[in-house]
Amino acid sequence: MLTESLPASWQVGQPLKGGVARVRCAQTTPPKRFTDGTLISAMTHIHRFVHSDADRKILRESKGIGTERTRNAIIERLKQRRYVVREKNGALRPTERGIELIRKCPRALSDPVTTAKWETALGLIEQGKMTPQQFGAMIRTMTAQLVEAIKGVQFDLNRFGVKPSKDTR
Repeated sequence: MLTESLPASWQVGQPLKGGVARVRCAQTTPPKRFTDGTLISAMTHIHRFVHSDADRKILRESKGIGTERTRNAIIERLKQRRYVVREKNGALRPTERGIELIRKCPRALSDPVTTAKWETALGLIEQGKMTPQQFGAMIRTMTAQLVEAIKGVQFDLNRFGVKPSKDTR
């Protein structure tokens, strides 16, 4: 909210003196689409896209999403599953299928903060403050919650290339 960025001495509705306000007509431009290279960079520096200082620090220390070896494979999988397509200029464009998947799945599946939480837990195991069994229990609990959350989600199966079976249990 805008009020969060106001200096502490200012109040909403308070008249301010000095300066001149000008209105100008302008048009914003959307951010450029990712290419393979810029997406790999964003995955490496995912901390730049996170608002929480604590999560940003964890993601910076963990060197982002995936590893140097897996990032290309992740992007290729997105293309193979037709969640993104490469345009003529090399930009990656999300498909309707990819957009539907992100919109309908629980936020935790696409939120880099989930990775930060896992990295924090793995760090606690390394420090001896959490056992691998506790981490496993945490992951099982989260997985059960995600499965419950996704049970009621309806996808357009045709869009995903799945032909509905005659058995519609």
